[in-house]
Amino acid sequence: MKKLIVGVDVAEAKFDVAFRDINCQPVRADLSFSNSSDGIRDLIGCCIASASLAGKKVKIVIGMESTSNFHKNLERALRDSSRNFEIHVINPLAIKQFKKMNLKVYKTDKLDAHMIASYLARMEPNPSFAPLPGQEELKELTRLRRSYLEETTQLKNRIRSLLRIHFPGYKRLLGTKISSKMLIAFSNYSSPEEIISTGIDTLAEFSVSFRHRIGRPFAENLVRLAGKAPSRVLPGGIALAIKWTAQSLLQLQERIKMLDAEIVAMLDEYFPEHKLLSIPGIGPISAAAIIAEVGDIKRFSTPEKFIGYIGLYPVVWESGEMKTRFQMTYKGNKSLKMTFLVATAAARQFNPAIRQMYDRLRARGKSKRAAGGAVARKLACIVYAILAGDKKWDPEIASEGLRKSQQMAESLTEKKERNELPTEVVPQNAVIAAMEFNGQRRSPGNSILNGGATGNP
Repeated sequence: MKKLIVGVDVAEAKFDVAFRDINCQPVRADLSFSNSSDGIRDLIGCCIASASLAGKKVKIVIGMESTSNFHKNLERALRDSSRNFEIHVINPLAIKQFKKMNLKVYKTDKLDAHMIASYLARMEPNPSFAPLPGQEELKELTRLRRSYLEETTQLKNRIRSLLRIHFPGYKRLLGTKISSKMLIAFSNYSSPEEIISTGIDTLAEFSVSFRHRIGRPFAENLVRLAGKAPSRVLPGGIALAIKWTAQSLLQLQERIKMLDAEIVAMLDEYFPEHKLLSIPGIGPISAAAIIAEVGDIKRFSTPEKFIGYIGLYPVVWESGEMKTRFQMTYKGNKSLKMTFLVATAAARQFNPAIRQMYDRLRARGKSKRAAGGAVARKLACIVYAILAGDKKWDPEIASEGLRKSQQMAESLTEKKERNELPTEVVPQNAVIAAMEFNGQRRSPGNSILNGGATGNP
């Protein structure tokens, strides 16, 4: 089929567009459109009109980079159009590496549009899947929640640092965790002199939540802590820093609660009784984050590609005399990776299969971090199987899979004891260079050149 390939370089103010055929030859002159509703309408009309220049019954292929959210309106308009477009939303890193492969060392918007069109013509990637109804809204909320959690961690570290200096020994009297009682107290009185002058009775009556107050035991410990402070009167800036940090933490915690309620309501509206909720250890918030980032599971033809997209696989690091060590890659969808790593804590508690796997890895001498990463990978495989098979969680199938994996692990251990395993470490994700032999291109081992396995994606 004849194709009109359109490469679009998106920016906040405009689109630079290149029109090419399947041989990367220009079909018409490059154009520029404003990134507005009128500009998008003109771009779509120009693509339809330019299709006649490439012949009859031409398929229009449009590609753009996923640059921030500048491409969202264009992608939505293309999918809503009456004309059937083949749409590609491309990872900017792929275009960057493609430019390097073509020895392009400079950068302009027109060059980027041309390279996007060339990439589509030569690499022929699969078209992007349309987002599910409600997926974009869930993604905005879940990512906002993740940013709030990260900000909460920063503020907790800051208030811990301030309390260690000006209220030493607070962990022994008030507890190791930054509790709501602690935040309520320091958001009102941040100086030792203020705490002592306020008194135990007044402090004990501060409300923490409905029908819950700070209480007299906590107030007594707080006054005792203030009495042991190195300085009774803190500088004004330090007192404000403690007070405002505590107030910001309380506000963030309240916003996270409101976000959780909104996420659960949206999940019930767009994805009622979703099959991910049948997995023990996957709650509504984790399920919403997975749906928001993954969308249609058909994007991934194998579990390995799904794991590669998340970034839950180890890579080898070795150099010279340095011993080989494995660590999790920094690549992948960071939001989705963090969702699975956090979900493993609940899965170890409520999912027997996950708990048994974690205990078995720890018994073999794996560290908590390594065992947690392996369990997160296993949980991702379970999620892929549930979504791809369109079936709910079955504990019997999970137990059978766990039994088989344990047998494989025991078999590998026995082979290792008998020195039957190869001693040479083959780095994963390595593409072995092709060899010229008898005029034919061949490659040793399992490389992508002879259709063999390529390790992790």
